[in-house]
Amino acid sequence: MTNNNGKKYKSASRYMLGGLARHPLVITGTLVLTVVSSLLTMLPGVFVGRAVDALTTEGLGPTFVMMCWMIVGTGLAYLVMYFAVGYAWAAVTLRWERDARQEFFEALQDFSMTFHDAVDSKRLLSVAMQDIGWVRMSLNPALRNLTFGLSSFVVAGAFLASYDMSGGLAGLVTVAGVPVPVFTLVIAVGTPIYIGLAYRYANTVESVRRRRSEDMERLTAVAQGVFAGIEVVRAFGSEEREVEKFRRVSKQYEDMVAREGRLASFYPPALVLIVMTTVVFFYGGYAVLVGAASVGTLTTVLTLLVSLEGFNFMLARMLLVLRGGYVNAQRIVDILNWKDPMVEPEDEVTEVDWSGDIVFEDVSFRYGNSGSENGHYVLRDFSLRIPGGSRVALIGGPGSGKSTILKLLLRLYDPTEGSIRVGGVDLREVSTRQVREAVGLVEQDIFLFRMSIRDNIAFGRVDATDEEIVEAAKRAQAHEFIVKMPQGYDTVIGERGMTLSGGQRQRLAIARALVQDPKILLLDDSVSAVDARTEFMMRKALEEVMRGRTSITVTQRLRTLLESDMIVIVDRGRLAASGTHEELMRTSERYRRVFEKLPGAESVLAGTPAASRGGGHQ
Repeated sequence: MTNNNGKKYKSASRYMLGGLARHPLVITGTLVLTVVSSLLTMLPGVFVGRAVDALTTEGLGPTFVMMCWMIVGTGLAYLVMYFAVGYAWAAVTLRWERDARQEFFEALQDFSMTFHDAVDSKRLLSVAMQDIGWVRMSLNPALRNLTFGLSSFVVAGAFLASYDMSGGLAGLVTVAGVPVPVFTLVIAVGTPIYIGLAYRYANTVESVRRRRSEDMERLTAVAQGVFAGIEVVRAFGSEEREVEKFRRVSKQYEDMVAREGRLASFYPPALVLIVMTTVVFFYGGYAVLVGAASVGTLTTVLTLLVSLEGFNFMLARMLLVLRGGYVNAQRIVDILNWKDPMVEPEDEVTEVDWSGDIVFEDVSFRYGNSGSENGHYVLRDFSLRIPGGSRVALIGGPGSGKSTILKLLLRLYDPTEGSIRVGGVDLREVSTRQVREAVGLVEQDIFLFRMSIRDNIAFGRVDATDEEIVEAAKRAQAHEFIVKMPQGYDTVIGERGMTLSGGQRQRLAIARALVQDPKILLLDDSVSAVDARTEFMMRKALEEVMRGRTSITVTQRLRTLLESDMIVIVDRGRLAASGTHEELMRTSERYRRVFEKLPGAESVLAGTPAASRGGGHQ
């Protein structure tokens, strides 16, 4: 996790262009090639005009033949340059897209769980796959073609201005005795108007592109939700309802795409270019009639303007794509600039006595950004001292804050108020990497990755040897079912471990924790989905790993309570009571009521040594 207290990007445009600036030599060469390519596009028109003049004066003489060869030569050179420009732009923008996705993925890894609680994963998937792709398209082909078109405007304007300054056109029209360069004037006045209208036109796509991105996000969310919960959809016979929901959202997305297409179909700035062409045509025709210009000159002028007309039809779509890419870039920047309330310490403590006491000092916590006033406190004024090396049982009703206590110890979150100390050191002064190397968790909602069983077990310690992996699996009572699978430890399990039973998933999660060999072990009801025999064997395995280290178990199991050094009762985010089983039976009415309802409690209360018996729910 990185410190993210300031904006990483000041604007969406800096985000878009900043990625290109990481490759200065490539992008400089690309821009040079683009300008040269636009020049090669204009040159055939110039040679055509000179060929016409040569034909009218010399016939099929050497000048005409040379001009024909020049037209062919510049055409071939343009084809080569067009390929070079396309390749160069593709190279630099694909690098940009690669870097952008990598940066986005790394940012999501760095953000704390507060971010992932606030931002839906479906939105992140849509941004990572769709928005970054659209931004890349706004750079290539949109920005490439716009750069090519604008440089073509400049080149064409330079050629037209050159005719004003030389030959018979100079001084053809005067005002108060001052020659008026008509071609230059038309370009100088018309181009800014054209660009201004084009920019204003491009801005109209902002709201449309934002809606389009949001509709794509909803479309992704609907699809992902159905795929993830396909068993529930089938179980409740909701296929038609989900199909209709997808159709409705898909139609909304279609409407936004169609609306964006309609914007591209009518391009008002084209009227400016038509007026410019008309004025130049009339002026050129007049110059030919009075003998101030040749037919070849008029041909060149018209050829240049017709070329610009062709670019004009392309610019409409490219402007929309570029502006749309800006909107998509803004969505990405909003995520990258998210201010994380949880930051890494600047001067981290590297020496921590993880076997020392764990102390909660007036800890209060609520989910969400700590700067927000929204949301209720999950923990409130929670103070507790856990002696190092203790076995602690954590009990309480649903929503009491038990799992939150484990998450705070893992430093998935920092307390909103108060502090948590281990061995006298505040966890805020310890890097999250160091905390998670020392604190291991076996979660209640087991998450396994779509990879081999071997890799899942070694997920917390990639350097684990095969012997350590097998030993951990044996101690977690998982080895027996693993070797019976098609490829044994190399068997690739399904997404989220759905191809395994609940008990098998939990045993793999325990094996994963055993390989990590944490200094502090957290178990969130880790044996809730196994049968009595397997639970008994797993507890024997956990007995060894718990020895000599602090362990905290969220549980409602009688045996765990009896074997714990300390029992902590949490009620609505507050500490209700703590102590040994015997102490709480004497002092806490709440604990007695809970204990008496547990399976097997009657035999314990009657004096039978239930703790020594295996099996059952004890």
